[in-house]
Amino acid sequence: MQWSARFYLKVNDRDVFKRLNDVTAFGMTGEKLFGGCASEYVIDGECSMTDSELYSLVAQIGIRLGEDGIVIGDCTSVSVDPFTYCAFYLGDRIRSKCFEIGNGRSKRKERLSEMFSHTVIDKPHEWLTYAHFSVSEREKKVLSEFGITVFGSKDGNVFEYTPPNLGLPEEIALTGTQYNGRTDRIEKINIGDSVVLVREPNSEWGENTIDVRTPDGSIGYLDQDACDKLAPLLDAGRINYTAAVARVVALSKRSRHCKTAIVTVCVKVSFLYTFSLFLRDTCFCPF
Repeated sequence: MQWSARFYLKVNDRDVFKRLNDVTAFGMTGEKLFGGCASEYVIDGECSMTDSELYSLVAQIGIRLGEDGIVIGDCTSVSVDPFTYCAFYLGDRIRSKCFEIGNGRSKRKERLSEMFSHTVIDKPHEWLTYAHFSVSEREKKVLSEFGITVFGSKDGNVFEYTPPNLGLPEEIALTGTQYNGRTDRIEKINIGDSVVLVREPNSEWGENTIDVRTPDGSIGYLDQDACDKLAPLLDAGRINYTAAVARVVALSKRSRHCKTAIVTVCVKVSFLYTFSLFLRDTCFCPF
């Protein structure tokens, strides 16, 4: 019998991956598998894993995560009467469920037997909702830390994902605009100009310092509150962003008594919900 499997792991801190160093999967150690991950690891149907192998992997990881992560997985057999097998851990206990196609099965079970092909493994809220999995109060708490809220309904639980709100203001004021030639560069910029955020962890202003740059160079630093919120996410590779000049008053346009230009930027953030790593070269692929 041939199998195709999917697997999703998410942790609340990259250091949690260190707990998995001794886990063995696909002939590799956890240290090698997860060593380069920021917060998530995904296999999306690119490997062969039986139901017992999948459960063993989920169990190995789950008992090491505690409340610091979630792991879900499923696999399907490639046969005349396929079925989908699911194994998951949400911060409380390791569980599994099998959905089969066969005579006398309800439409609900027939639909769930196609869970492997009808859901997206790296969107666990949709995966859990598809099968209306039940969760404990402890699991609700763990899921909420990953932005997943559980709602009860007459058909079973519904899971919704809400990206974390960083609480950034619409405009972030820049500091240090008067130093290192920035005054002259600011004379050349306009509202709407794109800027780049560059981390400077060794800056004298603090380890979370974020420099704001145009093609000509630096025009200032984000204020401390914005740096403290964005720096860890940039370091972990968990966000994409766009940034542009929102307001600019060059020093030449201000009163002769003023010593600095005024610049604000608008930063829009989107979270990277998936860290994907496919194992095409290390696993047998049935297709």
